[in-house]
Amino acid sequence: MAKQNLEQRTKRPYVVALPKVDITEVPQYSDITKTGTTIATTEADAIGNYLFRNLQKIPARTIMSRIRDELGGYEQFAMALPEDIPTNQIIEIATFLSGVYKDRNPRGYETKAEGLLAQALNIPQ
Repeated sequence: MAKQNLEQRTKRPYVVALPKVDITEVPQYSDITKTGTTIATTEADAIGNYLFRNLQKIPARTIMSRIRDELGGYEQFAMALPEDIPTNQIIEIATFLSGVYKDRNPRGYETKAEGLLAQALNIPQ
């Protein structure tokens, strides 16, 4: 069990796709890029890292609680980068993005997925 917990806490690249919603109490949210990458241990950690890197502390906390309480949880908006060959990673990232943004055509996200994959692979660990 201890080994599993250690593996779960290992930092790895995550793709973050924040919801495209209007959060009136945080007007700065509309100004940040909704997709990106970060190094984290969990989905919540990934979203937190991404938000705190792009916003000040209080707006980031507000958005974190909104995602957790009203938008279905962190797992829907962050994905650990699959340990696979790059072509499969691109397909998985594109499928993830199309699911988050309720688009039935993952092919429309392939270019974005390629960019996110390149960004994730260049993140210093």
